[in-house]
Parts: sequence; structure tokens; C-alpha cells
Amino acid sequence: MKKVVMVSFDDWDVVFFDTKEDFFKKANEMNLVAVSENCRAFETETGKEISLELKIVEK
Repeated sequence: MKKVVMVSFDDWDVVFFDTKEDFFKKANEMNLVAVSENCRAFETETGKEISLELKIVEK
């Protein structure tokens, strides 16, 4: 089964999602704005960049 992985290098969290849409939904809930496929993201409140990586993996 394929999963979408979000990796935050700031605190080394790894989060699995079933679909890319779920990933972007979660990013939106976290007040992040993903700006490209490699998921550079920014906090909407502070404009601080968050280190994200989006991968499709077999799980």
C-alpha cells in the first residue's frame, strides 16, 4: 500500500498519510502553506519556513 510521508526536519516528526490530498489537508490544518511538490511550507502566522519532505512509499 502506498503512503504519503511528511517529514519535518525541525523536530524529526514522520507522519504517514494515505493520499497526497490527506497530506495537504493536514498541512492546511497545521496552518502551513505547501508551495511546491517538494513541500516547502510556511507557517501562515509567522511566515517561518517549515522543512517538509513529501514522499510516496510502499508500506
